[in-house]
Amino acid sequence: IDPLVSGIYAGSSAQLSMQSSFPHLQRAVKETGSLFKGLVTLRKEQEILPTSPWVAYAEQFPSFSFRGGVIQLVESLFAKAESEVFFNSTADRPIWKGNKILLPLSTERCLEVDRLILALPFPAIAALLPPLAPLLNTTPFASVVIVNCGFLQKVLQKLGFGYLTPLDKESPILGATFDSCLFPEHNRGIQERIAVMIGGAHHPAAIDLSDTALFALTKHALVRHMGIGISPQVMQICRLRNAIPQYGIGHKARYQALNTLVYGLYPNLFITGSSVAGVSMPEVLAHAQQL
Repeated sequence: IDPLVSGIYAGSSAQLSMQSSFPHLQRAVKETGSLFKGLVTLRKEQEILPTSPWVAYAEQFPSFSFRGGVIQLVESLFAKAESEVFFNSTADRPIWKGNKILLPLSTERCLEVDRLILALPFPAIAALLPPLAPLLNTTPFASVVIVNCGFLQKVLQKLGFGYLTPLDKESPILGATFDSCLFPEHNRGIQERIAVMIGGAHHPAAIDLSDTALFALTKHALVRHMGIGISPQVMQICRLRNAIPQYGIGHKARYQALNTLVYGLYPNLFITGSSVAGVSMPEVLAHAQQL
């Protein structure tokens, strides 16, 4: 279970709330008394429901992307946006004035809106709305480093999704995904791409390791876990500081208290994003669509 948890949340299975982090698993056990029997039952229920071709397609894969990369989602949303979009500007603390909300921007412009939706991480919302900070700041975040490795030849001995590692107090390697297998439409000629994940809640200091140390850890993992003795032609480091919210014990109750406080203090304010909706892209998209 621990590799599963670290693969999704980069967190600790001993610290996360089953109710908030894996609600389907909790429901499965609660309704049938058995994890496996419950999952089979829930699966049968889902098969009865009508689904779209897109959902049916997406359910076949453990991960999904877009032909043009994830940026294609951003560009498509921008193309369909019916409202004005502001670039290179930050927002100051919003001001409630009667039925309107004033939102000062760093460009010295002030927007007047009827409703305000914040899709920011909790720490950023706490900075904008200090009365909410005591509740918002109780949610910790895990930091993760992704080291992308590119090879101009076949190096993987087995094809598949990748792998996740059990907790190792000595090594901060969480696992790896075989991106060239997951998303072959992104390949250009003969190449294999591997993304190695490092850090998480068990190894928070990994985010501050030097590039040299991260490259060394990655090369060691390539040899030890995958038997790849040659160096990648390309290595790229992506540091994701405070990237993944950790839904700890009591998260659901704190979220309900947050909604009550927002309703009382800030009319027509709504919060979405990974801090409340779930940490996967489909969960975030679904929550935003419902909102």
